[in-house]
Amino acid sequence: MIPIGFQITACVYIGKSLGEGFYIVGNPMSLVLCFYAKLGIKGLLLGFCCGSISIAIMMIVYLQFFTDWQQISKDVREQMLSKRQNIYLKAMSDSEESQSLMG
Repeated sequence: MIPIGFQITACVYIGKSLGEGFYIVGNPMSLVLCFYAKLGIKGLLLGFCCGSISIAIMMIVYLQFFTDWQQISKDVREQMLSKRQNIYLKAMSDSEESQSLMG
């Protein structure tokens, strides 16, 4: 599972590491609350909620303070223009092929 914000920024490796962070925060917290605090299933679920909240906080902090949105917008614009140009060139070559076949 890779959070959508990191797919947009093409930083998939960061999203993956944050997802692994859930196991570092959520699982130990669940075990502590379930067995040592004797909360049972409520502690297990509460620990998983703490893990999910910690991932959300880390994602917000990273996306807010460490992402260069100007550069990302330029990269996306360039990718879109190159794809549009490739589609146009492919359409032109297809029409030329169809014209050469017809006559």
